[in-house]
Amino acid sequence: MVSLFDITAKRASLAPERPAMTELVSGETVSYGALDNRAARAATLLGTLPVEAGERVAVLCRNRIAFFELLFACAKRGAVMVPLNWRMPVAELAGLLADCTPRALFYGREDEAAARALADGGLPAVGLDIDYEARRDACAPLVSRADWPGDDVWYLLYTSGTTGRPKAVIQTFAMALVNCINMGSAIGITARDRTLNFLPLFHTAGINLHSLPTLILGGHVLVLPGFDVDRVIGLVDEEALDTFFGVPAVYQQLAEHPRFDEAGLTRVRSWTCGGAPLPDRLVRRFAERGARVRNGFGMTETGPTCFLMDEAAVETKIGAVGKPQLLADARIVRPDGTPADVGEVGEL
Repeated sequence: MVSLFDITAKRASLAPERPAMTELVSGETVSYGALDNRAARAATLLGTLPVEAGERVAVLCRNRIAFFELLFACAKRGAVMVPLNWRMPVAELAGLLADCTPRALFYGREDEAAARALADGGLPAVGLDIDYEARRDACAPLVSRADWPGDDVWYLLYTSGTTGRPKAVIQTFAMALVNCINMGSAIGITARDRTLNFLPLFHTAGINLHSLPTLILGGHVLVLPGFDVDRVIGLVDEEALDTFFGVPAVYQQLAEHPRFDEAGLTRVRSWTCGGAPLPDRLVRRFAERGARVRNGFGMTETGPTCFLMDEAAVETKIGAVGKPQLLADARIVRPDGTPADVGEVGEL
């Protein structure tokens, strides 16, 4: 069975002083050595709540380093993280908690009121901006398994697609590895790369495009609590980013920014987009400025990366999502499930 190595432990052993993550608002940077130490201590903290292997840990917060500490802590302990959608009202979040039955809830200052309401029935709640760091640092680092079994559940992402009640989609360690290979090989992620984390962490893109692959491969993840168009334009001009992933609405805001025509878009090696089709005019607008935005397609259920456009075909095949990537396969079938002929309309 395929397994995933303990990401932070392995990276800490290879290059402990290399920067892993930086919060751009606070200016805090953690190295891979520090990230591993924090995650190992957080894994011990989980056991005091108590959280055991297979049990769920809910997290309600905006983008921050502590989220990834807990993500890796859950992996070390064998627990299952459940990122919660901070845009949902308490009544709807309560339904998700009733479904996943977490043993603990971690929350950020922006969502404290909602978290306290959710924890009113006795659920242990830890404030990331209150006493989390002190409680984490008071714990000894957990000595844990060196490998994470590929079929084990790492985290759950609640999604309803376009209709229906949210359902928990399983994310395994093998899915994380496959996504890293698919996306990493497609855009050439290396340990020298810097990427930006700003998309919501309750969405697969917030974790997997491109933050988790970048961490697996030893790169540097810059973190914003949410999308800030002025800050992104500034980072582009400062040559602070090598890869960037956004949804069409993000690209629309970038294109409308007053400094867009002067921004050094070619300083970013890879621009990619997903979540919805990128409008033709935006493809052309960015291409005129030397940035070929590669549209792709995937699903939460697929980890997510499946398809991605070749950079050379961005302007000639506008509207396409590219080819199945290295560890993905696809076929067009008829209603009865048999393969469709070339040129025949079917279902993917």
